[in-house]
Amino acid sequence: MRALSLPLVLWCKVLQTLLVWRLQPSASPPLSTALDTISSTTTPGAVGDSCKQEGVGCEAFSYAGHLKLGKLTVIYDNNQISCDGSVDLTNNEEVNKKMEACGWQIFNVEDGSNDIAAIVATMERGREKTDKSCSSCNSGLIDAGEDGPTHHPVKLAALYRAMPHMQYIRLDDSEEVAGAWKTMIENTDGPFMISVSLHAHPQLAGLTKREGVEKDADVTLISVGADPSFAVNVDDALVKQSVKARVLSFPSHTLLRAQPLSYQREVLRRNENIPAVVIEPYVALGWERYADAGINMSSFGHSLPGKYIYDHFSYGNDTMPKKVQGILESWKKGDVGRGECVEL
Repeated sequence: MRALSLPLVLWCKVLQTLLVWRLQPSASPPLSTALDTISSTTTPGAVGDSCKQEGVGCEAFSYAGHLKLGKLTVIYDNNQISCDGSVDLTNNEEVNKKMEACGWQIFNVEDGSNDIAAIVATMERGREKTDKSCSSCNSGLIDAGEDGPTHHPVKLAALYRAMPHMQYIRLDDSEEVAGAWKTMIENTDGPFMISVSLHAHPQLAGLTKREGVEKDADVTLISVGADPSFAVNVDDALVKQSVKARVLSFPSHTLLRAQPLSYQREVLRRNENIPAVVIEPYVALGWERYADAGINMSSFGHSLPGKYIYDHFSYGNDTMPKKVQGILESWKKGDVGRGECVEL
């Protein structure tokens, strides 16, 4: 087998090719026919260090070797880096020997960042042997694109929030994590999931509390997980426009629903005709119960660093205040009704 490393989205396509049979609409061919179709198709792919640590990736490599998919070529970007830092913090296995044990043939390209000719020549060498997949290990550099769209879980929060008996909490800083940890230890009703960000974000010292939330405003800005700094920045901008906003960090739907109705009303204050706008870079599904509008995602992300990707999807400090002001004007005119949850 040949292993080279390209964006993760290509590797996902390789997995699709490996594990999903493209059947004709008329009838399902026998398994042997499907295998023949796959094994006769030249398929390139790419993985990084973290991809090889994931279970589904290891299983795919093993299964490809078992099937002797000689026309499968995978570029492995061996730069020894993951989102958490250097790979050797958690893993020191010999990848080449592991791939050989799975039935792959291995070729090394020393300068995978610059020597394109060597990469091409290596891929051609891999085609000469058709009974093994080819893995080409490149020594490359960290590029500008972080996890990419396939690692942007825009729909998972809605899934976990909908699961019966699941306590799902998205948290901001260490203060909220401490409060959630205490709640988890005391929880006896089903599984408990604490969701934290792997990316750096501000610690909102003095703003987050374990017990409650400040009150009073023209609009409630609901922020979730690692994103309350978005709402705080919007609040700062609205103050300059004489708009009073209250920032509400909303870690858990389930825990709020478990509180008395009087407490829920005191926190959200929607019964006082104060509109609520949720800011979360996930899909809006599920927020209809708590928000009147939302700055949410309606698509997957892109492979860009955070400081670029948020601006690309209109989560910039200039864009969001304008959206909130717009919904407030519509609210005052009666163009937006309670519970409509307009997607901004």
